Amino acid sequence: MSINCEECGKLYHIPPDKIEKIRSLGNKFKCKECGHIIILKDTDGEEELSDKGNITEVSLNMEDVSEELNVSQDISKSSETSVERNSGDDQKSEKKKLIELSGLKFKGFGLRGKMLILFLIIPLMLMSGLGFFSQQQMEILTGEINKNSIKVVKSLAEENIAAKVRSVALQCRIFLYSHPEILKEDFNYSPDFKRIVVQNIGETGSTFLGELPDTKNMSWKIWAHMNPMFVGKDFITEASSSLGSYKDKFWQIIEQVVDGKEPKGYYSWQEDNKKITEKFIVCSKIEGTSYVVACTTNVNEFTHSIKIMEDVVKRKTINTRNINLLILVGALVIMGLTISIYAYKLTKNINYLTDAADRISVGELDAEIKVTSKDEIGNLADAISRMQDSLRFSMERLRRRR
Repeated sequence: MSINCEECGKLYHIPPDKIEKIRSLGNKFKCKECGHIIILKDTDGEEELSDKGNITEVSLNMEDVSEELNVSQDISKSSETSVERNSGDDQKSEKKKLIELSGLKFKGFGLRGKMLILFLIIPLMLMSGLGFFSQQQMEILTGEINKNSIKVVKSLAEENIAAKVRSVALQCRIFLYSHPEILKEDFNYSPDFKRIVVQNIGETGSTFLGELPDTKNMSWKIWAHMNPMFVGKDFITEASSSLGSYKDKFWQIIEQVVDGKEPKGYYSWQEDNKKITEKFIVCSKIEGTSYVVACTTNVNEFTHSIKIMEDVVKRKTINTRNINLLILVGALVIMGLTISIYAYKLTKNINYLTDAADRISVGELDAEIKVTSKDEIGNLADAISRMQDSLRFSMERLRRRR
């Protein structure tokens, strides 16, 4: 059962087990807010409402206490007012009404948390994903550019070295045809011939001359070389310590010259300091003779400039990634502070208006509402204030009529 105090409007919910206690006290009790005396009077089914000074009588039908007591309020054009309230003895329904009217709030996911998710976490995830994807694509693109650059530079260097070897072979052929008396044992000691045969290519490469490789004995005698230790000796034997396990690969390259081909390829070479370097070799047969002109050079000489550029690009990529991370962190901090401050102010105003509405619902019609916002929250505050004024005026008119 629910009863309103006609003086201040406070709502009282009286459970069935309390009715007998009120009847034993004279069917009346005092309003805790204004001191107004509320009297419950038993009738045969009629409900009458009277106002005697400071006393309000509300009839109670004891024959059917389980039915709902309806009190409704309707302000007509002629200023006539009636109040109707719904109540029942259903415990669950009463508990729900009590929770709603007492201002209890559902502890769900708040507006501030939703704003943080929608305007901070989700954009942050999108920005992070986009940044990660862009960084990955940049690294892939950089790697492809470096890889293709090295391939192109190697191809150009190989072609230039092969052209140089062919040129030396042609010069040697001309010299040998014009000097048929010169012996192969004298190739390295003839200044004119050695000047033609042994030519520097780059910083680490040079040309040299040897006989056609002996495929049966797997030997290759050298007759003109920059290093005298190889002259007149089998190159495969002398260089076996430097070639190591790569001797077979080296042999597979040079033996192709026997079939009239112009073989070229890469092999590994161990320097005196035990460092393994990758080398490139190309061979060209001297037409009409049993001799071969070859050239070897370090691969690093081809790609040195590319490696430098690759290191620069890697440093630039790392710097760009770090800058992007700093920008992302800075944006996160700024967005987080902005959204948190705005969400705090917004939820503060909403909670304030909710509390004001709760106080008005229990009869505090003089509660002051102070919201200076100029947006929709301000409009809501104005609407609640107008509702508060309307209720107060209605209650005053009702008291004057009675």
